[in-house]
Amino acid sequence: MGHSEESYIRQTCAEICIKDPRHPKVVAMNYHGAFNHSLGLSGKGGYSLYDTVDLSILINHLRQYHHGPLYAIGFSMGAAKLANYLGRAGNVSNLDAACCVSCPWDFTENNLAVHKPSLTERGYHFVLTSAIKTWVAAHYFELKLNDYLVKNAPVFSPKLRERLWWWLSCWDMKSFDETFTIKWLNYENITDYYATASPCQVLHKVETPLLIINSRNDPLIPCNVNPDQEDVDLNPNLCAIETVYGGHIGFWTPFNGCWSTQSIIKFFAQPHLSGLERRAERADKKSKKKGFAHPRHETSRYLQDQPDGLHPVASCPRTI
Repeated sequence: MGHSEESYIRQTCAEICIKDPRHPKVVAMNYHGAFNHSLGLSGKGGYSLYDTVDLSILINHLRQYHHGPLYAIGFSMGAAKLANYLGRAGNVSNLDAACCVSCPWDFTENNLAVHKPSLTERGYHFVLTSAIKTWVAAHYFELKLNDYLVKNAPVFSPKLRERLWWWLSCWDMKSFDETFTIKWLNYENITDYYATASPCQVLHKVETPLLIINSRNDPLIPCNVNPDQEDVDLNPNLCAIETVYGGHIGFWTPFNGCWSTQSIIKFFAQPHLSGLERRAERADKKSKKKGFAHPRHETSRYLQDQPDGLHPVASCPRTI
């Protein structure tokens, strides 16, 4: 449950403000109820990988007052939400370009970190589940306003034993989603929910220039769930990089700052078409069969200059 006080968020914002010659203004989003529990929730609901309502509201609000380039960066679970937003918004997205760093693209059984976690991954599950359960406790009475959730989730069971067992036994994300999330969203089973929430399912619908950065040695996301080369090649809006090293939201280089942030700055500096122009051109493309500038060609030159250990597995740019 990330928020604006996370160290990687603050570092990214600071580096963009300092190193980007355009000196952009930066906005960091707090997921509802995640940072300040006293503010309450924005509606009757709970945590969901598929929920992009807050993100959509924020982007639309910013676009009302800002008519210049508008970009977005997502990390880890936030990257999954951003990718889902882009796929669902399609050609009506209000973003000019975006970047997903260390995104878990697939939550189905292909992702062993979710379904068969190792010892390290279990530690991550414990930390993440603890944060979400704290969120549930802080908003317990607001969540009870959801009648369907109260009737089906064991955390709201009238039996004290069932409630206690849930608090003591639910220590991984799959268990939490099985006993809480799908009850709120009214999914029949966890398989359907994970299939719907997986960003890889909507990647082909993305119509906003999108930079994808993943690492092969990510301890939390198996490299086999990263987008396939065929999927990337089918969508001209995608530019994907898979590095040998970098870990999970890492990509730090000695005495040179964060490589991923520097790459994002260079990617956003490319001459992407504005959202309004892209939408107008796509409407015209149906009759004239026109394409538009491929961001992958524009980014190839800066991808050549990478520090040791962070080079893509194949020649630049790496499309996977």
